[in-house]
Amino acid sequence: MYNDVYRVTLAGRDRPVILRVAPEEHCQFRSERHLMRNEYASQLWLAVIARLMPRVLAADWSHEVIARDWMIQTHLDGIPAPERLGTYPRTAWPAFFVHRPSDSGVRRVTVHSGGREDILGIAYSDHDLVVFLAGAGVAEPEAVLDDPRWVEWRGGPAHEFHPA
Repeated sequence: MYNDVYRVTLAGRDRPVILRVAPEEHCQFRSERHLMRNEYASQLWLAVIARLMPRVLAADWSHEVIARDWMIQTHLDGIPAPERLGTYPRTAWPAFFVHRPSDSGVRRVTVHSGGREDILGIAYSDHDLVVFLAGAGVAEPEAVLDDPRWVEWRGGPAHEFHPA
């Protein structure tokens, strides 16, 4: 993975926190430069799914404490999806929907679970959809794109990202 990640128990806190430390800049690809900073800055746009994400408690880009970018986040309850998702009956899993192409050709991707619809993001290609599914805990997202038990393509043919 991209970051070094540590679960830390702090004195005076009844719940652990997560410390994420970015790689040293000289070890990052050009496309990865300041990725953690961009993640932090993008929180405003992810507000619709904030309840599904850890909350940032502290972040530092100064390199004064350690010589790398770092962030401390809340620890989410539960078991990591890749470890347990396969043990649940498929009917209990959320359904993923790829909505009709917009005027610019992008497609909104949503997940329906527990009577709610949450937006996972905007897909410009199948690659984006694979990233969203992987982020939602799907172990082999490329393999389920054409499986209607997993993904429902609405308002347009599957795999097409052309203007409506």
